[in-house]
Amino acid sequence: AGTSDIALTLNGRLTAYGMVPYAGDEITDKIAETYLLDFTTAEKVKRSLNKKEVRFKDILGNLHANVPSEEIKQAIDDTTEMVAKKISSSILDLNSKPPQAIICIGGGSLTPEIDKKIAKAINLPLSRVGIAREDTLQNIVGDNKKIFNKVTTQQLITPLGISLNSTESLGLTYCEVFVNNSPVRLLAIKDLKV
Repeated sequence: AGTSDIALTLNGRLTAYGMVPYAGDEITDKIAETYLLDFTTAEKVKRSLNKKEVRFKDILGNLHANVPSEEIKQAIDDTTEMVAKKISSSILDLNSKPPQAIICIGGGSLTPEIDKKIAKAINLPLSRVGIAREDTLQNIVGDNKKIFNKVTTQQLITPLGISLNSTESLGLTYCEVFVNNSPVRLLAIKDLKV
């Protein structure tokens, strides 16, 4: 919730990795500041923005009944745009040009309008910026319905990735090489060739 991680791929390989210290916590902080809420309540409000209206109490005990989600989305709009610009800027720094497509995963991808704001900031058609959905997990077997009744694909993707990585012994390892006498660490996902 505190960082947005970026991974660039080409031909099935990870080519670059970056991290932006802006993510869902900034959205939660903005809600807390706007409505005078503690962090936990603001987080619950943020996670309820898929509903038409939200109900909560501020730190002074005042009840905010039936606050339209659209009003809260408007309040966080500038912060969402700032996060989208930071992510887009990092992608451009790592890739030197707009990528062919962007797939948003994790809880931060549930931020209202984040896909549209990233598309605009990086100058990609919205059809080229997607949010991972349940069908992303098509290779997971078992009774997924029980899981998806409690959490979203976006919230589940990181723990599932960690589980898959450990159960299939896909541990991420680094290979250190020297370029002009400077060490460079390469993520050794497949056979590396120079």
